Amino acid sequence: MADNENQDLARITAEEAPLAVSESTFSDRAYYKIALLGLLGGLMVLLLDQLSPAVVGASLLVLLVLSRRGTPLEWGVGIVSVLVMAIYLFHTLAALLWPFLISFIIAYLLAPLVSLMSRRMPRTAAIGLLALLLTGLLTIVSIAIVPRIISEVWDFVLALPGYGQYFVSLFQKLEALLADYTNYAGEFKQRF
Repeated sequence: MADNENQDLARITAEEAPLAVSESTFSDRAYYKIALLGLLGGLMVLLLDQLSPAVVGASLLVLLVLSRRGTPLEWGVGIVSVLVMAIYLFHTLAALLWPFLISFIIAYLLAPLVSLMSRRMPRTAAIGLLALLLTGLLTIVSIAIVPRIISEVWDFVLALPGYGQYFVSLFQKLEALLADYTNYAGEFKQRF
């Protein structure tokens, strides 16, 4: 009889043991989730100067959408963290990447012309000729436009005092109009 009671007790303990472990795991998992969200929040705070509010809001929206679709929080926080770090790195390196981006765009736009010219001459000569033509065109345009821009800016600088006087007189007229309105409003309040 005692053996049956010991076996029943062992069976009940074995059945209840996973429940006790799962409750402990659930409690630990809640702290784990809070720690992960705190880590993501800390990352956002550290990068707040470089990230726009739209990026922060979009990353939280992505985290919300992922959690609503049943993605585990660990995966969601990891994905959002990688996206935020990629955006931060791109933002940091963007100043260095502009010359490469512009050169790729120019090469892409000039590729058909190089192909056309390479039928009549070697490809290297076609690229060199196009580079010289493009440099010459930019030089001619800058020689023609830069003096005009300088003269326009100089004329604007000379005209600034006149603009300032115009806006001061406009402000004084507006101030007088508002003073008259205040007098009329006071009379209107006294009559009614």
